Amino acid sequence: MTLSALSSSWMDKDWERIATDAVTALAGILNLEFAAVKLSRSSGQVTFRHSLLKGKSSAISLESLPQMNYPWPISGVADWQSSAGGSTTRIARIPIGLNNDGWLFACSTDAQFPKDSEFVILSNCASQIAIALQDWRGREKDKRLWQFAEHSANVLWILDANVMQMEYLSPAFARIWGQAPAAVLGEMGRWIDTIHPDDRVGALAALDSVLSGEVVVQHYRIVRPDLVIRRIRQTLFPIRDAQGRIQHVGGAAEDVTKPANMQVYVLNTDTSSRRRLSHMLQRNGYGVTLFTSTANFLGVAPVLVPGCVILVGESAEAKVLRIVSELRARRIDLPVIVLGNGLGEVSLVVKAMKAGVTDWLEAPHKLTELLAAIASALAGVQDAIIADQASELARIHIAEMTPREREVLLGLVAGETGKLIARRLGISPRTVELHRARVMERLGARTLSEAVFLAASAGLKPQPDERPGKPDI
Repeated sequence: MTLSALSSSWMDKDWERIATDAVTALAGILNLEFAAVKLSRSSGQVTFRHSLLKGKSSAISLESLPQMNYPWPISGVADWQSSAGGSTTRIARIPIGLNNDGWLFACSTDAQFPKDSEFVILSNCASQIAIALQDWRGREKDKRLWQFAEHSANVLWILDANVMQMEYLSPAFARIWGQAPAAVLGEMGRWIDTIHPDDRVGALAALDSVLSGEVVVQHYRIVRPDLVIRRIRQTLFPIRDAQGRIQHVGGAAEDVTKPANMQVYVLNTDTSSRRRLSHMLQRNGYGVTLFTSTANFLGVAPVLVPGCVILVGESAEAKVLRIVSELRARRIDLPVIVLGNGLGEVSLVVKAMKAGVTDWLEAPHKLTELLAAIASALAGVQDAIIADQASELARIHIAEMTPREREVLLGLVAGETGKLIARRLGISPRTVELHRARVMERLGARTLSEAVFLAASAGLKPQPDERPGKPDI
C-alpha cells in the first residue's frame, strides 16, 4: 500500500493506529530495521510512543536506543551501536510538524541511509502523519464537546440564526421541559409556546439582543405539558463564522425552580396518609414539615420560611376558611392547596377559592396534578420574593439619590414629561435628561417604564404639596 493510499484510510482511526500504520508501511517500503513515532507535549512529557521491529510483531523499547532520547536538532542523522557490539544502526529523525512535538524515526544498517529518495519518502510520511493527527485531534475535541453536551445537567442548544430554527437540543431538555427534544427541533414556534405567556416578549427581546451581538443572561418561566411551571435561567451568546457574521445563537438553560429554603407544610390528622404524602414529596425534591392540628400550624405560621400549605381531608368549611383567613389577616404569604373530599359540595369549593385557597384537588387526584399545583404555588411565592427583593433594593438606591434626582424621579412617577418637570423645578430640559439618566443608572433600569415601576414598587409617591425647586446653577 502506498503512503497516499494509507493516509486516506486514517480518517476514522485513532493516533496509535495512525502511528502503527505509518511505521509498518515505512519498514516495508524502505527495508528498515525498524521505524518509530514519538509524540510529546510541549513540556517534553511523552504521551505516546510506537516502534516496530522489521519482520517481528513485537515492538522494541525506545529507551533501549539512547540516541533517540538525546537532544537533537529539528532533524538529523546519528549512528548508534549497542554496548553488546554488532552492526552500527543509522537513525534518521524527521519532525512531524506538531509544534516540534512529534518526530518520526527511521533506523537502518545501511551506512548511506537516508538517500535522497528515501528522505523524500520519510518527509512525505511525516507530513501525512501530521495532517492525520491534526484531523484526529479535531475529531477528539468535537467528541469531548459532544459528550459534555449529552451529559450536561443543563439544557444546551443551538439556533440557526438564518432560518430561526432550533438546530440542536441536549437530552436535559426532556427532563426540564417535560417533552422530547424532537418536539421542538426545527419548530421555533413550539419553543416559544413553552414559555409562560407573561415572559414571551422578554425572551424574544433577549434573542434580538443576541442577534445584534450581545451576550445576554435572562430569566423566564416555562409551562410544561403536565402544567408544571419551572423557572429558567439562561445564557445566550452569538456564534460567528470566519467573516464575523452571526450564523448561530448558542444557549445554556438551567432549571432554578426549587429554592432549597422553600418548604411544603402538610396539615393532616391521619398518620398513615400523612407519612405517604411526606415520602412522595421528598422523593420529588421538596422539603416537608408535618402538622397534625390547625392550632399547632397557626401557632408557628408567622415564623415559617416561604413555601406552601397542603390541607388534607379538611373538607369542613369552618376549618378551611379559618386557616385561610388567619393567614391573610396576619399577612402571611403561604399559598394553600386543599386535598379535599367535598362530595360534590361545589359551594364549599367556591367559598374556599374566594377566601384565598390557591388550588382545590378533589379526591381521587393524580400525582401529576398535585405536583403541578405545588410547582405553580411555589413559583408564585418565588415571584413575590424576587419582587420584594427588587423593591427593597430600589428603596436603598432611592435613599442614595440626591434631592434633585428624587424630585425628577417623583415627576416621572407622576407621569410628567421632561419639559413639565423642568418647568416645575425651574431647570432646563437638558438638566432633567441628565438627572433622569443618573436615576435610571442608580436603579439599574434599562427603560423609563422599568424605572417608574421600581420606584412605585419601592413606595415612592408624589406629595400633593410639592413646590417647584430652584434652578440648578
